[in-house]
Amino acid sequence: MLNLPQLFWLFLMALAGCYWWSAHGIKEQAFRAVKDYCRRVDVVMLDDSLVLRGFWFKRDARGSLRVWRSFLFEFTSTGDERYRGRVIMLGHAVDWIELEPHRMEPADPAPDQD
Repeated sequence: MLNLPQLFWLFLMALAGCYWWSAHGIKEQAFRAVKDYCRRVDVVMLDDSLVLRGFWFKRDARGSLRVWRSFLFEFTSTGDERYRGRVIMLGHAVDWIELEPHRMEPADPAPDQD
């Protein structure tokens, strides 16, 4: 038979497990969004990793309270330098993605029209 303190700790561990499972899914969603974004803007995400920088509670556009998460990642545009990017998740949705100012590869020159 479980007494009240044991039941409390069991409930707390189950709650922590549910939070971890949900947070892992949100991080995977952010990772896929960053990979797609990097492909669209012609940069390469490095190390295939996101690092949680911080989280807080914020309201979304409908006024519902959501968990706001900020993840950092690194990318390169030329293959020589590393730059930092950030993705913001509000609940399960991507709020925005930003990249540091970075150097771009020069475009191929047009062939001479001789």
